[in-house]
Amino acid sequence: MRHPLYVAEEIAAIGLAIQFLSYQTLLLLVVHAGFQLRRMQNEEAILIRTFPNTAPYKEKTARLIPGIY
Repeated sequence: MRHPLYVAEEIAAIGLAIQFLSYQTLLLLVVHAGFQLRRMQNEEAILIRTFPNTAPYKEKTARLIPGIY
C-alpha cells in the first residue's frame, strides 16, 4: 500500500459520517474522498519527477487496497 495515511484518514472520515449520519455528512465524505484521490495523484507526480526510480515501486505496489486499487 502506497498511501496508508490516506486510508487511515478516510476510515476516520467514514467514522464521522456514520456518527453524524445525514445527507450533508455523506456529501462531505464523498468530497473528502475526491480530494484525497487528487492529493494522491499530485503527490505521486511530484515523487516521479523528483525520484524517477520510484516508477517500478509504483507499478508493483497497490495505491490503497492491495489487489483492488
